[in-house]
Amino acid sequence: MRKIGLFIFATLVFNSTFFAHTEHGHRYTQDVTVKTQKVTEYIYMLQGRGGNVAALTGAEGILIVDDDYKQVSEELRDALKALGSATPKIVLNTHWHGDHTEGNFLFGKDSMIVAHTNVRKRLLDPPEIFGEKTSAYPAYALPILTYTESMTVHLNGE
Repeated sequence: MRKIGLFIFATLVFNSTFFAHTEHGHRYTQDVTVKTQKVTEYIYMLQGRGGNVAALTGAEGILIVDDDYKQVSEELRDALKALGSATPKIVLNTHWHGDHTEGNFLFGKDSMIVAHTNVRKRLLDPPEIFGEKTSAYPAYALPILTYTESMTVHLNGE
């Protein structure tokens, strides 16, 4: 059963991305409500403005996969609080795009951020986006634990 739950969890994270609307290279600003959808007893999908956020909950803490845009962080924090803790123990960034990493600005102050080595490199030296050079992430918003080929995280019996 756990393998099925983890498969669903991975499928939601990697295949269910919502893209931000853009006009002339600028994202629309809008109020966003984070919608929580229960997947299994301990796994939730949180839908905000950007990529979906997966949450593994349990007695050892919450692990989230990606953390959406900066503008959604407080709403995401409130949704996580309803699941047991406003502060995730671990944030796993799947890639460097803002709809997957900008929540690091809030969560990176108290959570361990984990990502592939190349995600950290991109966040330190981001490319031009829509013709504009973006700023590097501050140290507290960067992954502090990185991997190159593989890694296993053990949390809440998963």
